Amino acid sequence: VLLHELGHAVAFRLYGHRPSITLQGFGGVTSADADLTPGRGIVVSLAGPLSALVLFGLPAWVVYASGSVTSYDAEVILGQVLFVNVGWSLLNLLPILPLDGGHVTRSVLDLVTDGRGDRPARVVSIAVAGVFGVWALSVDALFAAVLALLFVSMNITELSKAKSSAHEDEVAGAVRRILARDPRGALAAV
Repeated sequence: VLLHELGHAVAFRLYGHRPSITLQGFGGVTSADADLTPGRGIVVSLAGPLSALVLFGLPAWVVYASGSVTSYDAEVILGQVLFVNVGWSLLNLLPILPLDGGHVTRSVLDLVTDGRGDRPARVVSIAVAGVFGVWALSVDALFAAVLALLFVSMNITELSKAKSSAHEDEVAGAVRRILARDPRGALAAV
């Protein structure tokens, strides 16, 4: 987890920002007081999972595939290294917010929608998490299904908040126009 977060931190540093890493129960968060372009956001998002995948995951896979590990204990440890550094990295690349792949999706959509990629990225997140959850149930991966449900719920909640905020902005604009004695403008604003 720390290696993953250090990957994000190094990318932030490459762009001249001072990152902060907070480790949590299911992983961590690396942040910086930075307003990144979508392109730089993609690099920062990919730096975490790719660092763990390249530095630990691929070497562990090469050792595992070579068949040179013969002791049971070493094979178990190697399997865990593979699961954590390959499995979690690949899961983290799924286009589901708040995963890194979801951040990449949002940045790409920001590029093609002129900065309005959050809503479509959340819709993509809900769809992909839903499909992932159904697949997880079909293979009896209950933990993955619950995780998918959590992601669906989080993204629906964020969409709901954004919709409420947009309505509040419309009402505030209409009130401003009424106070400016522009009732036609107020009607047009809502």
